[in-house]
Amino acid sequence: MKKFLTSSTLSALFRWLLGSIFIYAGVFKIADPWSFSDAIYNYRILPDFLIDIFALWIPWLEILSGLALIIGKWIKGGTFILLMLIIVFIIALGAALFRGIDISCGCFGLDESRKIIDWSTIAKDFGLLLMCLQVLFFDQSKYALIKIRKEKSVRP
Repeated sequence: MKKFLTSSTLSALFRWLLGSIFIYAGVFKIADPWSFSDAIYNYRILPDFLIDIFALWIPWLEILSGLALIIGKWIKGGTFILLMLIIVFIIALGAALFRGIDISCGCFGLDESRKIIDWSTIAKDFGLLLMCLQVLFFDQSKYALIKIRKEKSVRP
């Protein structure tokens, strides 16, 4: 079991999953920054002057970090950024749940506008957190796009 959990193939699968999830989420937030700004506001954690700044920067961090994981360049940096974002998301979700605020996550733009957060939302984020940790500690850049391209160019 330990060999499976530390395998580079599992890391590659997690890298591609995490990269795809965060690119997808970031694109929806960039497409409608006002809705994402409203979602951030609804958590009632940040001062008003920071809400729009976060609404503009977080999606780009998600997309660039997701691309780093899939392309295979700066994997550790991209994974670390996503790990920090996930921790912040878990704290924000937990704070909203403890305060009894009924809001949507805001994770994937308007698609989730009717889904109210609950403890399963935090459980999903913990799953993403565990995937990030596995990639951070055990990834060997297997199946990275940059490596695949180099291997194809070396062939005669």
